[in-house]
Amino acid sequence: MNNPKISVIVPVYKVEAYLPKCIKSIVGQTYENLEIILVDDGSPDGCGAICDEYAAKDDRITIIHQQNAGVSAARNAGLDAATGDYIGFVDSDDWIEPDMYEYLMQAVLTNDADIASCAFFRDRDSNALVCEQIDAVVTGTEAISMLIREKRIIEVLWNKLYRAELWKELRFPVGKRYEDAAVFHVFLDRAPKIIFLPQVKYHYVIRGEGFMQTASFREALMRWLVLAERREYLQTRYPQLQPYLDAGVMGTAMGIWSSAWDGRKGLTPTDRRLLAQVAEHSRRHYDVAVRYGRYGITGRIRLWLTKWPYLWAFGLSKLIRRIYLLKHPEEGQV
Repeated sequence: MNNPKISVIVPVYKVEAYLPKCIKSIVGQTYENLEIILVDDGSPDGCGAICDEYAAKDDRITIIHQQNAGVSAARNAGLDAATGDYIGFVDSDDWIEPDMYEYLMQAVLTNDADIASCAFFRDRDSNALVCEQIDAVVTGTEAISMLIREKRIIEVLWNKLYRAELWKELRFPVGKRYEDAAVFHVFLDRAPKIIFLPQVKYHYVIRGEGFMQTASFREALMRWLVLAERREYLQTRYPQLQPYLDAGVMGTAMGIWSSAWDGRKGLTPTDRRLLAQVAEHSRRHYDVAVRYGRYGITGRIRLWLTKWPYLWAFGLSKLIRRIYLLKHPEEGQV
C-alpha cells in the first residue's frame, strides 16, 4: 500500500474564530490523500457555514451537520463515516504543521506500526510548552506501562495516526467528559506496535483558563469513574500494574475533594453515595498510593483527606491546594 488514505475527523462546536486556521492547516498538508470529515455538532455560531465554504473548495472534505450531542457523538459520527485506511483526529480550535501526516505516515509504513505519535506544543497565548517528546518503538504492552507506571505519555488522541482496524467496534462514550481517557488504554492494548516520534507537529491551543483549572465537582468525579473503569479493564490483563492502577484512581480523588467544597450546597444523594464510594476506595488503597504514587507531603495529606467524605475534609483539601498553588503557580497551568 503505497499511498494509504487518511480519514481526518474534526468535531466542530463554537470555534468560529479558530476554525479557519484549523481547516487550512489540514487541507494544506503535504500528504494529500486525505478524507477530511468535519462534524458540525449543532454549533450555534457560524461554524456550519465555514465548514460548507471550505467543502465547496475542496472535494476531499465531507460535512456532517447534526444536532448538538457532544464531542464523543461527533467523533463517533466521523468514525462511522470514515473510509480511510488510517484515522487521525484534530480538534477544531487546534492546528497542525504542514507535514504532520506525511511525517506520521512515513513512520507507520517504514516501521509497520499500528500507531504513530508525535510531540506537540501546548500553546497558551504567546507561550508554547513542548510535550511528549519521545523517540521510541514499543509494543502496546510497553505503551500501557508508559501510561500507567512511568507516566511518560499523555492520554490525548490528536497527535497520532491510527490503523483504522484499531477503531473497529470501538467508540467514544456519549455524554461523558474525559472521552479520550475512556478509550485511550483500549487502542494501546490492541496495537502490536507503536512508534513515538520526537518532532513537534501538533499545536494544542489552550483558550481562557483551560478546562482542568475550572473543572467542577461532577467533572472531577467523572474523571475518577473513567479511571476506575480503566482499572477494571486493565487489572486482569496487566496484574503487574495493579498497584499503579489503584494509585492512579486514588490520585484523582484529591481534585474531587477540593471541588466538592465549592459545590457543597448542591450535593445530591447520588453525589454523596459516590463520594462514599471514592472514600472507601481511598481507605483501602491509601498505602499503595503513597508507595507507588509520586507525592510530596502536601499530596500525601490531601490523599489522606480523601478517606473522609465530610465537609471539613473538603474544605481543608481546598485550603491546602490554594496554599500550595501560591508557592507553585505553574502547577495550576494546563
